[in-house]
Amino acid sequence: MADREVWLSRLSVKINVGTHGPHQHQVLHLELTDEADPFFLYTMELGEAEYHELKTEQSLLVDFQTFPSRIIELLEHTISGNGDESAKFICSLKSSPQTNEAKLFIVETNNFKHLVHLTLRFRAGNDDALKKFLAEKLRQFKASALDYSERLYRTETDLSSQSVETERLRSELRRLNEDHERALAQAQLERSQALSGKQEEYLAKQASLQRTFDEEKQRLEKRMDSVVRELQDRKST
Repeated sequence: MADREVWLSRLSVKINVGTHGPHQHQVLHLELTDEADPFFLYTMELGEAEYHELKTEQSLLVDFQTFPSRIIELLEHTISGNGDESAKFICSLKSSPQTNEAKLFIVETNNFKHLVHLTLRFRAGNDDALKKFLAEKLRQFKASALDYSERLYRTETDLSSQSVETERLRSELRRLNEDHERALAQAQLERSQALSGKQEEYLAKQASLQRTFDEEKQRLEKRMDSVVRELQDRKST
């Protein structure tokens, strides 16, 4: 229709396979949501019997067990674009407010035509479904907020512990520096004292040698004087 409203939006697709009924038949559940609109909710349930009808209607070649993974592959193509500018996949959702239904088309577009690979029929969520959906979103939000709060508390605790440990290490470093300075000063003092002691020892030895030299000199001078007098006495006689 010419007056149909068209907009672009990033939708989330949730796919879940479960069982239903007393015979535990497998059921494929799909959910379309929009993070920007909390009241946007479309759901689809597809049992094995309904899938066989869909398979025949759309000429699908996969069985029910493989179908969910094939949906994921097609959706991934719409996200990645396959890196080919001439051919790409797009997702198109056409809704009808009168019937509360919508059709999701996964389409491959190229320069020649638009090829619809898959069409899925969704129904807009009723009041009960919206309440359950919003309650679940609120629960998830509260869980995320609690998890964030706990992680923030752990982070703050870790930072506080690290701060205490950092201050302890700084104090230890200051103590080591002070011990090093004291040890260095003590070593310098001992070296100075050792040098002073050696100097005193050297001066004492020098004085002792000087005394010995003077004494020996005086002894030799006396001996020489005695020898000279003796020679003079002999000469005069």
